Amino acid sequence: MYVGNGDGRLYAFRRPSGRLRWTAKTGRSIQSSPAVAGGLVYVGSNDGYLYAFRATTGARVWRVRTGLLTGSSSPTVAGGVVYVGSLVGTQQDGALYAIDAHSGAVRWRADLLTAAAASCPSVVGDTVYIGNTSGNVLAYATSCVTPCKPKWLYELGDGLEVGTPVVADGKIFVSVDGVGGSFVYALPASCGAFVCDPIWKANTVTPFTFATPAVSGGVVYTQGYRFYAFDEDCGSGGAVCKPLWVGFARGSSSPAVANGVVYAGSAGGRLYAYAVNCARGGRTCRPRFRSAPIPRGGSTFAASPAVAGGRVYYGAFTVVRAFGLRRK
Repeated sequence: MYVGNGDGRLYAFRRPSGRLRWTAKTGRSIQSSPAVAGGLVYVGSNDGYLYAFRATTGARVWRVRTGLLTGSSSPTVAGGVVYVGSLVGTQQDGALYAIDAHSGAVRWRADLLTAAAASCPSVVGDTVYIGNTSGNVLAYATSCVTPCKPKWLYELGDGLEVGTPVVADGKIFVSVDGVGGSFVYALPASCGAFVCDPIWKANTVTPFTFATPAVSGGVVYTQGYRFYAFDEDCGSGGAVCKPLWVGFARGSSSPAVANGVVYAGSAGGRLYAYAVNCARGGRTCRPRFRSAPIPRGGSTFAASPAVAGGRVYYGAFTVVRAFGLRRK
């Protein structure tokens, strides 16, 4: 299990014991999530570099300067290429990088049409999807060359910050945040025109909060003021959808689904577990499990849960916890 920290170090822990295996240092804090592929661990640091470390030893293989990497864009690895969003130039414009996973050479760079950071990229087939802070979801060809231009985009509204797009069942699901509140959108995964229209949207209420949705079994799970479950086919033609059910977890943690259970972190550092089919008709669902909060004085922010090897791993403040998966 690999975890970045505010001290600028990447930590590797053994599963399931939690024993520290190694640490590797970068120049500044790490806010993004690491990506693991082909025996390497890739992580962005706020020192402006993307790093590749040996997964077994923590030895640095390469680093590449991408500009200021903020916590909003974690690397994604697909087809031997690492994709990551960053800020470049004196104006700190948003950019998407495609970097060779083995050598660290930059294959191409794309303008994200925004003067701020970007979401994490998602790669499906020959397309890279990414959100920006100007209210857009953009699609780029993986075969692009610098200067790379988007194939098409969705304009969801000025002044909105767009989260990480999730592609499933021919649709894009994405959370969007602004001063007036937060929403989750369903969009077609392909678009014939340059500017496209959404299928439906739903209100998740809380401003300045957006989580990456999880999609499983025809249901979209996401968070905001509360935890929400939406039918992925709940509407069309830009309809405003109502939730199938709601839960108590709230915040920006992104849910994970495994073994018929959806896991969600919450402000205060609690981990919640809900049955995937726990309710209908917009009712409030009682959790099957709720962990204790983090110690008093700790951060109210929490990482997204990850499921592997029969356990749920969940980080909050300076603590990483492991919980067993059990069915009742």
